[in-house]
Amino acid sequence: MSQAQIPVIFENAAKEKNRYLHTSFYNLKKENAEFLHYHDVLELGLCLSGRGECLTADGSYPFSKGDVQFILPFQPHYNVTYTEDTLWAFVNIDVPRISSAHISPDPAFLIDLIEKIRIGGIFSASQHPTATALISDIVNLAISRAENTVDINDLITAKLISLLLELSMKDITNAVIMESEKKSSVILPAIKLVSNELNKGRSASVEKMAAACFMSESYFRKIFYSVMGESPKSYITRMQLLKARRLLLSSRYSVAQIATICGFQDNSSFYRRFIDSYGVSPSVYRKSQKK
Repeated sequence: MSQAQIPVIFENAAKEKNRYLHTSFYNLKKENAEFLHYHDVLELGLCLSGRGECLTADGSYPFSKGDVQFILPFQPHYNVTYTEDTLWAFVNIDVPRISSAHISPDPAFLIDLIEKIRIGGIFSASQHPTATALISDIVNLAISRAENTVDINDLITAKLISLLLELSMKDITNAVIMESEKKSSVILPAIKLVSNELNKGRSASVEKMAAACFMSESYFRKIFYSVMGESPKSYITRMQLLKARRLLLSSRYSVAQIATICGFQDNSSFYRRFIDSYGVSPSVYRKSQKK
């Protein structure tokens, strides 16, 4: 099965009540079903043993013991193992909910950092020492938190913010990323069109996106999916919802105003799309994040 043929599904990431992160261990098996999946949260991982490969819409990344994984929200991915003893420790983080006893970062600022990060996959200490060390520390701290009587949320939060700042400002490159950037440049006019239209309170059409790239609509859909791992329409909606999510957290606009600002045709469409993506209505989401 080629990578382009692998189905993509959404997996709800388990969240602890009143917590912004959830830890888990996962033992990869060679017979695991092949599918790309994605979450609505940030996923950090630490390879404890074994070796294998992480596949994303951008390319493949080999991993071995000691390597770490950084997967952005809504980034399609999956891992395969080459050995029988591949074990990972994962931390799923709901970034807008980050909080601790003494650190209360602005959720809108954190979402903005996430949107600036353009990479994801496997990092190794030899190639990306700072990011690798921060992710490894966060995972180990999160795992030990349940066994530790001392509240270490402050330290986890500080390291996580440092990681997001590091990745949002520093250009981390390797051969796979460079090739992905080259491939992505083909659809860059469409990406810019979506952004420009959204800034004007409008939703871009797939037809105009294809025209901006000088492609037929059918061919554009294939190229876009091969690069982004999602359909053009799905990408448009995701960008609208990300902007809506940021406005819900950082502005005093009403839900109806936000729907208009983000290019939705009507409130019902906005509510339906938001609930499909985040599991709650825009109003409930805004209230829950302000608690």
